[in-house]
This record gives sequence, C-alpha cells and structure tokens, in this order.
Amino acid sequence: MSTSSERPRLIVGIDFDNTIVLYDRLFAGLCRERGILRDPAGCSKFQLRELVRAQPDGENLWQQLQAEVYGRQIHRAEAAAGVAQAIGNLRARGAAVCIISHKSQHPAADPRLNLWDAAWQWLDANGFTGKLVEPQHIFFEPTRVKKIQRIVASGCDVFVDDLIEVLQNPGLPGRTKKILFGEAAAADGCDYCSADWREIEAYIQHECL
Repeated sequence: MSTSSERPRLIVGIDFDNTIVLYDRLFAGLCRERGILRDPAGCSKFQLRELVRAQPDGENLWQQLQAEVYGRQIHRAEAAAGVAQAIGNLRARGAAVCIISHKSQHPAADPRLNLWDAAWQWLDANGFTGKLVEPQHIFFEPTRVKKIQRIVASGCDVFVDDLIEVLQNPGLPGRTKKILFGEAAAADGCDYCSADWREIEAYIQHECL
C-alpha cells in the first residue's frame, strides 16, 4: 500500500459504487425523463429496480438503465455527502486511503462501454484522484472474489462498503474493522453502521487511529 518503507498509521479501504458515489437520484431522473415510471422521486435504487423489473421486458430495461447510469450518464451522479472531507481529514491524520471496487468493465447491455474508464473520469472530475487518493491506490476488480483478495493484499485495517455480503465474507481478515455504509436493521458481523460519512469518520478517528 505505501510507497515508502514505513507503513501508514492506518489503511482505510473504501468501496466505490453506492459508498463514494450515489446513484439513486440519477436512476430516478432517467426513469422520469424516459417515461419508464411516472413518479420515481424518493425511491431508492433498489425500489426502482423492483419497479422497473416488474414491467414487460423489465430485466432488459433495468440492464440498459444500469449501463447508462454507470457509463454515459455517470457524470450526473453525486458524491456521498461528506465523503471527500472525511477522506481528507483521515489523510491529514496520517491514514492512507484506497478505493477498491467490484465493477464489471463492460456491461452486457452495451459491451462497447467501458465502465472502469467512466468511473475514473468521475473520480477525476470530482477531485478524488491525486490529493485525496493516489491513482495507484484505486482498483476496479471484475469479481467479488478478486475484490476481497485486493482488500487483503492492500492490508486494509478498515473497510467501508454498502454491501453487507462483502463485509461478511469469510475471506476478510478478522482484524479488519468492517463498516457498513447505509441504514441497516441488522448489520451482523460489522463493527459499525452509518449512512453519514461524518459519523463514519468520527468512528475511525476515535476507534482506529
């Protein structure tokens, strides 16, 4: 993880999709613009997915929407509130930060698109690459297995993800603090859960640094 012989005080790994970048409003906007749903405002991505899938040829329609959101329209997606400031504050305290994402490179609905390139463009445009996270510490992996392997290889002391299935994976070391980003009634196997990056930063500052 570190380019020097001295290990950082703390290595914090962060997922990308739905943890750093949020898509709920973008999905809702596209559904409204294209007449797919009459009133999608306020629906989460998962609620929208079920509503779209319930329509005729809904599965194909949902895959096309995903290709648009994660590819051509990703520039319209918003960063999670407070995430950039949290990363900057953790870096100022001596922590290292890496981004590790499980993301298909090419969507089945449109193999011409390169979703990794689109994600890099979003990170550049929103000021995450460079000062906040060095490019050599940003990884997009084609499978969840490879994502877990990358988390382990990067030596993450903390990992933040919106998917509990990732945090509950037995391949993650027991020493890694597991933080679930989002609202969850049950977060078994996690050390902390919050949908607020200010709270996540405070937890890491107080419990890990």
